[in-house]
Amino acid sequence: MHNADCYVEMGKEFQDCDREREDAEVGVHAKYDEEEGTLVEENEASVQLRALLTRLSLGGGDAMELEEGKLMKPLQLTEEEILVMPRYHIEATLLRRCISTDGAHTLEDFRELLRSNIGKPPVAPSWYKPSGRSMGARRIGLNRCSNQPQCARAETEESGRFKICANCSTPRYCSAECQKQDWKRRHKLVCKTVSERRDQMQKVSAMLMNFQQYHDARKGAIKDAKQAARRKSGRR
Repeated sequence: MHNADCYVEMGKEFQDCDREREDAEVGVHAKYDEEEGTLVEENEASVQLRALLTRLSLGGGDAMELEEGKLMKPLQLTEEEILVMPRYHIEATLLRRCISTDGAHTLEDFRELLRSNIGKPPVAPSWYKPSGRSMGARRIGLNRCSNQPQCARAETEESGRFKICANCSTPRYCSAECQKQDWKRRHKLVCKTVSERRDQMQKVSAMLMNFQQYHDARKGAIKDAKQAARRKSGRR
């Protein structure tokens, strides 16, 4: 296996271990079948967390509303729901709603930040611009510095949008120093591979977009032809 591919796999394993540790902190246990990708075992806390995440993503306060320029509904969570959420879920929930997690380190830090924003409508920074992408993954909300876990910075009104890797357009960094640290520690091993995969995805997205445009144009032409035929038959 190529070093970069190997590192990507190792990175996934490390991330999975971190998430398992954070799940254990709040008593969540879930087991998945690696090959089938299906849930095979979970405890009550996992069931509760899954239902909560579904409500957060599909309820009226989804972050997609922010992308469309609408005001998202305030977060409504009970203390019991907050206590069952692992750190990475709390962080994602806050950042997607443009609530900065700048400086938060521990699980309790993130819980306090979440509690302080219950019932408050999120306000995007003045520099925030909705994604213009209509297909594929979109960056929604704020970003944290990719030099993890060394850095706990996240985007704020004052910081503006963090700088992005010029080659692969994936990680974002709060400073040149963090970018250098992350490059030496891991990113130099995966940057080329990530860039190549991004280029492949862009090509696929372009093909799908062209197909959609062709389909829409053809559909419009058929509709126009039918209307013309009806008008012609009505004159006879």
